[in-house]
Amino acid sequence: AGGRVWREADINYQCGRRGADRLLYSSDGLIFVTRDHYKNFIRVE
Repeated sequence: AGGRVWREADINYQCGRRGADRLLYSSDGLIFVTRDHYKNFIRVE
C-alpha cells in the first residue's frame, strides 16, 4: 500500500546482543512477529 511505513522493535531483549525476535508494525495497523530474524512471520490480530 502506498504510504505504508514499517517500524520494528526488539522483543525478549536481555542486555548485550540483540536476539532474533522482532515485532514489526505498520502505520496502517498491520502487526507481525518474527522469531527467526525475518525468515518467517506470524501475523498478530
